[in-house]
Amino acid sequence: MSLQTSATRALALLFSVMLVTAAVACSSDGGDAVGIGEVAPEAATQTTRSGDAASAADRDEAGAVGEAAVGDGESGPDYVLDPTLVSLDVSTVAPGEVATCVAKPAVEVVADDAESFEGIPAHVLCSWSASPPASLPPGDLTPQLLVIPVGQYMVDYSTTGLPTIEQQVALHTMLAIEQPADPGAAVPLLPPAGTTGPALAVQPRFMSPTGVSGLRYVAHVGGPPMQGLAGAGSSDAPSSLFYTFQGMTADGEQWIALFHPVRAEATAEQIAELTSLEGDFTAYINQAATVLARLDPDAAFSPSLAALDEVVSSLQIAAP
Repeated sequence: MSLQTSATRALALLFSVMLVTAAVACSSDGGDAVGIGEVAPEAATQTTRSGDAASAADRDEAGAVGEAAVGDGESGPDYVLDPTLVSLDVSTVAPGEVATCVAKPAVEVVADDAESFEGIPAHVLCSWSASPPASLPPGDLTPQLLVIPVGQYMVDYSTTGLPTIEQQVALHTMLAIEQPADPGAAVPLLPPAGTTGPALAVQPRFMSPTGVSGLRYVAHVGGPPMQGLAGAGSSDAPSSLFYTFQGMTADGEQWIALFHPVRAEATAEQIAELTSLEGDFTAYINQAATVLARLDPDAAFSPSLAALDEVVSSLQIAAP
């Protein structure tokens, strides 16, 4: 890495941390203001079927949106974005299904169990499967979209001594500015997968749905064996591989996180090599990342990454 690149990364990270620190400080001051378009979580639910999917904008737009300051966290623990303002077209991955968006209440952060990251502020949940998610992703990989107030998320964890939420927001900002071709496994993931993040992240692509900037990738949390990466006709056991889009709205107020399980088809030789490495965590994960990164993003994945990208591109968050 050149000195110029290193300096750019350092400045971007410093800028990100400054934004996050300011957001937490502002949020900690309290206040009665309610964020734009917010209602009490019990106020509304909405079943949405969007029309034409919005196409992803170019990388320059993603970088510009990524430079937006993090929201001030004025949404408060008892308020959430109005779910009727959120729409998502899931027809490319679930023909005939609709995304149902509802307001979900806050789950208190328990200091003694903060590293489980089960605590979350009031937020919007959109789901489109027969059974709604039972818990937060990535532990529960039921297809879903979360819209989470960023400032309140950071405030909720500010007293636990865990900087994970702030770090993820800062990482998002830095990557949105730099947009590296391959960020590796150092990618934002909220809700967090513990304090270590995903074991691998491949097939990255920066995307800009309307008013949103973020990164999509395919990830795996934990160690071997990896479910979902197999040869043709292999087991239909639940996959541990998942597609995710991680981003923020242009005003920095809301974190956008979409999760969907995926399966990937590799050759018999690749599967045999991975099986032989299951006793060596590092070697297994490195080889799995290499295999997944080289697969065709559409032909080798189910659903195809293009189909999932269309779901992300269709995201609309209307003005109140």
